Amino acid sequence: MNSPKHSCARQSLVVVKFATVQSSLLTVAAIILLTTTAIAQEPVTFYEKPASQPLISSINFVDEANALGRAHRWQEAVDIYLKALQLEPNNATARNNLGHAYVELGHLDDAARSLEHAVKLQPDNALFRYNLGNTYLAIREVPRAIEQLKKAIELKESYPEAHNDLGNAYLDIGDYKNALASFARTIELNPNFTVAYNGLGVAYHQLRRFEEARTALLRGVALTAQSFELQYNLGAVSLDLHDFSNAVKYFQAALGLAPNDARTVYSLGIAHLGLKHRSATLTQYSKLRTLDSELANQLYKAINAGRVLVVNEVRKQ
Repeated sequence: MNSPKHSCARQSLVVVKFATVQSSLLTVAAIILLTTTAIAQEPVTFYEKPASQPLISSINFVDEANALGRAHRWQEAVDIYLKALQLEPNNATARNNLGHAYVELGHLDDAARSLEHAVKLQPDNALFRYNLGNTYLAIREVPRAIEQLKKAIELKESYPEAHNDLGNAYLDIGDYKNALASFARTIELNPNFTVAYNGLGVAYHQLRRFEEARTALLRGVALTAQSFELQYNLGAVSLDLHDFSNAVKYFQAALGLAPNDARTVYSLGIAHLGLKHRSATLTQYSKLRTLDSELANQLYKAINAGRVLVVNEVRKQ
């Protein structure tokens, strides 16, 4: 069974976990599924409303920092948010937006501390809870992420982003049934939330409900064909269904979006091997040698294993 690689991909932040797995065709490495955590509008979203009774000067600093953030001048934005907080330490907006800037700079521990402070100042703010939950998810503090995302949903049930990312948190801990429920609710709230179909497909796949996984992923591709995760996952699910022709098609589509992704090249080689297209498999092997020698060796072993199987079949005849 193919296991997922979690790509908690926000517009600004990527955390990847690789898993080594076995194909239903041959013993191979790295036929994987990809999951995506995404915030529909902005990662760790800016909050434009000032705290109650703010100092005018701190508001000016926050506005200036927000403008710097929109220009992607994140270090400068951090410096200005810190100036605002020197004037008004309890400005929850500045704390939240400072967390945003830290995320963009990759300073995730600093981001978590800033967002924790924002939540303490405004515990009933669903957006702040959501941002904190996403940051916990990024630093692999999954139980704390689940707690914050649940609280965000309690405060604002019609929050598709929170339901989606709660689904990804459940995937992380292997709670696939709750992941299904979270992704399904995301889609109920927003049928055009593409990444939720990807998550739904991964959850179905982990439960070995391969046809339902394929259906979910196809619904996602119908919304956007330009998704590497969806195309790759359709290829991986097709392998599990021994639908090697479609596996080739989807892996080729994935490579069109990420031409040098070694795991996709490898997976395409395995799909060709399933069709007994040895020359096409060797083409992928040649390409893979320049990308990832370990995966190239795995594919070479698979090619040789396939050759032995063919020889044995001829001898039986």
